[in-house]
Order: sequence, then C-alpha cells, then structure tokens
Amino acid sequence: AEKAQAAKANGEFEKQYDRQIRLWGLAAQQRMANASVLVIGLRGLAAEICKNLVLAGIGKVALMDDEIVQEEDLGAQYFMLEEHIGKLSRAEASKPQLQELNPLANVSVESGSVDSLTEERIKAFNMVCVTGASWSAQMRLDEMCRKNETAFFAADSHGLFASFFVDLGQHQYTVETKQKADSATQQSTSQAGTLSYPSLTEAMGADWTPFKRISPAFYALQALYAAHDKHGRYMCEGDDAALAEVKAELASKHSVKETVFNDELIKLIGSQAKLDLSAVCSIVAGMVADQVIKGVSGKEKPLNNYFVFDGREGAGTVIALGAPK
Repeated sequence: AEKAQAAKANGEFEKQYDRQIRLWGLAAQQRMANASVLVIGLRGLAAEICKNLVLAGIGKVALMDDEIVQEEDLGAQYFMLEEHIGKLSRAEASKPQLQELNPLANVSVESGSVDSLTEERIKAFNMVCVTGASWSAQMRLDEMCRKNETAFFAADSHGLFASFFVDLGQHQYTVETKQKADSATQQSTSQAGTLSYPSLTEAMGADWTPFKRISPAFYALQALYAAHDKHGRYMCEGDDAALAEVKAELASKHSVKETVFNDELIKLIGSQAKLDLSAVCSIVAGMVADQVIKGVSGKEKPLNNYFVFDGREGAGTVIALGAPK
C-alpha cells in the first residue's frame, strides 16, 4: 500500500495499471492496491496464483511455505531455480522473481505453516488462500478467517484434476453493464447484489441429492480428500478396503448412493495427487485469482462457491455447496 501511495503521487500508479483501470475503474484498482493477501503453500498452483495477483496490482502478497526446495519442485514452479535446492524455503526462493513482476507490489515472506497460524496473524490480511492443506486444516483456517471477516480460498491441483473453494462471507458486489444509447454514446448501468457464503465446514456437510449431472471428478475428489484426512494418504491401487469404508461414510453423510463414486477415477486422481501440471495450474490459478480480484474490488459477481476441473475434458463445473438458493 505504501508503494502504491508513493506511485500515485508521481503518476506511476495510473501508468502501471492503465489497462486495468480502463477495465474496472480507478476506485476498484485502489482497493486492490490497499489489499493484503496471504498465500500458503508455494508449489505450482500457488505460484501461478501469486503471479496473477502481483500482476493485477494486489498491494501486498505474503508467501508462506517453510518447506525447503527439492528437485521435484522445479517442474511446475518456475520461480524456483536449481541453485535453491536444499538451501532456501519455497517462499524465500519464490519472492525475488515475483517481486520483479511488479515494482509497485509488496511481496514478502511469512514464516510458519497452516497449522501454526493464529487469529492474530490472520487479522493482518484481507484474504487468505491456502493450497496443499488437509480438509481439517482448511476448515480450522476458514473458521478463523470468518471470525476476522477475512475472505478464504482453498485450492488444490492433482495432475489433470483440480478444485477450489471460495468463502467471502457476506459479500456485496456491483455488476456494471454498458448499452449503446445511440451510435456515438454508451450508457452504463450498475446493479448491486449480495452473496452469503457458507463456511467450508457447512459446505462439506451439505446434502448432495439436489445435484444433477455433476462431474464424476467432484465425487472422486471428495472421496480422495476424505480418505487423505482419515488415513493420511491418497487412495490408489491396493487401497480397496479403505476406499470402500470412505465411500460408505460419504454416501451416508451426503444422502447419495455409493455408485456415484468411481473407484478407477479415484485411484487415477490418487496416482496423480502430488503431480503439478503447468497447463492445469495455469488455467485454475487464473480462475482463483479472478475470484480474489472480484472479492477485493467488489466488481462483478464472484463464483459461489466450489469449482472442479477435469483436464481430461478440459472443462470445469461450478457447484453451490451448501449455499443459499
């Protein structure tokens, strides 16, 4: 925010963000410059999210990932270099190149992990985006964010598959439409709206029976995440007994038949669970960043509240999990 204020004084702000200001207006861009976002977990998906936020003009982007860079991190995380292996944390390795993307942004490193975060630390941020965390850790973090009126995002990618969840609490937004008044002029009209988001805990306890024609990847991912939370690993070949137990529990909890869960698909995603594909990360991170920008700027109606991407089809599905009609 301090950099943005200094830039405004000498005209750098308008020059740097000229295209964005033309798109969503100066007031929205200023709200973004005053925003502070914490991103947790700096693998491929989060790196793409951070890149988009920094370029868009989010004032402060804080990186949290104390894990030391390993060789496998270099595949889809282009901010990490071979010289970082075994020496720097993922967050420390990512910071310099992210900062170079936008001199008006403030890119910083926050020590700690999703499990060590406290409500006091969360108060410093308008939004928190966590990747690579367990369901239980995500739910705990979301509850702390809600207490502080901090927006919450949770995202994950697994090879060809990905998903993300959005909780903006009580969110007000404005949709602007332009219509031609005559051949030479345009008229703009604005319509205000409000969305009420359920917590992650509420969303993950919702009834699934209203869903029609939902992507099979949705059910497979829920089984995969539930199994990981319960057994500490992603289900793959040889996990038939544990998988059957998880499917029965989910079917009972969400009032659906066990046949909605495709064992082969669950195992396929499980075999790719720790794989980051650059193309998938780029597509889904662009969508996550877009929702963050909508949440901060108050411009346009954001997604409510869950998205699943299936790279086999190159398509995604938006699902209102536990959201009011």
